[in-house]
Amino acid sequence: MPKALTFFALTTATQVCLLVQQVLILPLLLRVWGSETAAAWFVALAVANLASVFDLGLGSAGHAELLAGEMRGTVDRRFRPVWALARLLVMTLTAVCVDGEMLGPDPLLTVTLTLATALGTLLVVRGTWLDTLSAVNKVEAVYFGMTASRIVLTVGVVAGLQAPPQAVACIMLGLMALALWA
Repeated sequence: MPKALTFFALTTATQVCLLVQQVLILPLLLRVWGSETAAAWFVALAVANLASVFDLGLGSAGHAELLAGEMRGTVDRRFRPVWALARLLVMTLTAVCVDGEMLGPDPLLTVTLTLATALGTLLVVRGTWLDTLSAVNKVEAVYFGMTASRIVLTVGVVAGLQAPPQAVACIMLGLMALALWA
């Protein structure tokens, strides 16, 4: 039962963070950046979110490989090729799909956000696979930590330093990379 309570607490905390992010960040960005810059941020973020579909089902394929490997005691050997393929596929499709037409007025911002979203997609795929191996609490703890850190850092740099969108995009990219590494 303690594992279930831990999972419930982490999931609830993450959902609260996501709600706070939605309620807090938009008004802050509008106030500090103004409507034109905030609109450009959300357009770049919308383009970046295209990367969230680039696993093309490998999250599900990984489940089968992990379960089969776990039953045979060969999880690592069977999992590595699927994980390598998932990383290659997500990053390659991200690079191919982000062309000059989609980059908008701030190409660096769009590319940074797209890379962050691609890493986030890999984080979700890896989380799904870790869940298969009964590591769901680790997955939730990492996601909660990343989400809470993103809120604190975004609010801090935007409200305190009036940082531009590129700085917030770099924070997102860095946090996704750290979460994927954890």
